[in-house]
Amino acid sequence: MLAYQTTFDPTRLTGQLPINTSLINEDKFKKTLSVITDMFKGGVDVSDLVVIALVRERLTSAVVPRRKIGLATVCSVVISDVLLKIGFPTEYTFWDLLELRNSKPRRFVALIDYASTPLDLSEQFILTRMTSVGEAIRDGQW
Repeated sequence: MLAYQTTFDPTRLTGQLPINTSLINEDKFKKTLSVITDMFKGGVDVSDLVVIALVRERLTSAVVPRRKIGLATVCSVVISDVLLKIGFPTEYTFWDLLELRNSKPRRFVALIDYASTPLDLSEQFILTRMTSVGEAIRDGQW
């Protein structure tokens, strides 16, 4: 649904695009920004655009509660959305895990068919410690 609602134009940097929204504890926000900055420097994010919302401010449909700070980053789905808008429909078929060595792609170490599981695959890769964005940024490998 988000793909059809996306109006983002990458040449003009205008329009609406899908985002990932998080609510961060105020006491962890400085550390969170440090990690996000490292991600941007390491080139492991789709975009370095970030929206920050404070208490009682609205971030999409969510109102930021007390002792939290809202954070929105560009969702990687925007790539497929932009392709769809220019006439190249994509289909999410597989979820893959890419191994890095010296900050360069080496090989795919996992390939899972979306149709084969009802689980949130990104969450499963993280919970089973199959992936670490932090290590990929720090060491250039995972």
